Amino acid sequence: MNMFLIWLFFAIAAALIASSRERSVIGWFVIGFLFGPFGLLFAFFMKHGEDIRKEEQNILSSKNDGKRTIERSFKNNTYFINILNYNNEDFKYAKDELLKQYKPQGYDTISIDIDTVWSLKNSQYPRTYIQVVLKNNIMKIEVYNAQSEPSLYKNLEKEESKSNNSTADKLLKLAELLEKKLITQDEFDQQKKILLK
Repeated sequence: MNMFLIWLFFAIAAALIASSRERSVIGWFVIGFLFGPFGLLFAFFMKHGEDIRKEEQNILSSKNDGKRTIERSFKNNTYFINILNYNNEDFKYAKDELLKQYKPQGYDTISIDIDTVWSLKNSQYPRTYIQVVLKNNIMKIEVYNAQSEPSLYKNLEKEESKSNNSTADKLLKLAELLEKKLITQDEFDQQKKILLK
């Protein structure tokens, strides 16, 4: 009986430490109970949840150098679109386009509409939803159990790809002009800076 109480103490202590560091209380209670003093040591040395989020944000922001980046994925019947470094128009655009695309499929109930979260539900099929969340300079779009993939931002991705190609084409033309000595090196550098902004 004493051993059970000691292990229970380790579980509660690990859970309290996890709570103070914004981590899973139940998970760390179980770890503390199963591993006793070792679980408590692990809990003591774990990172604070806010530090982990900051590290993730730093990785994401360094990954795209401040440019808007669109990532798409599909997992467990859910389409995900993450837009890093979105602009103010993106949230309104996302809501309008998702409503336009999914309203004919029965998604007609806006369940949440606040500054940072918007959610759309299908009144006929309650286990489906569409959600847009703004958090840490990332706009996250989830479409769960829908019949079709969101067409949102596919046109934008094509336009960005075309603009990148047109920038490359313009740089090649500038290089040709420089090679033919129709422009100076300074003019080339100046035009190159303008194109790469």
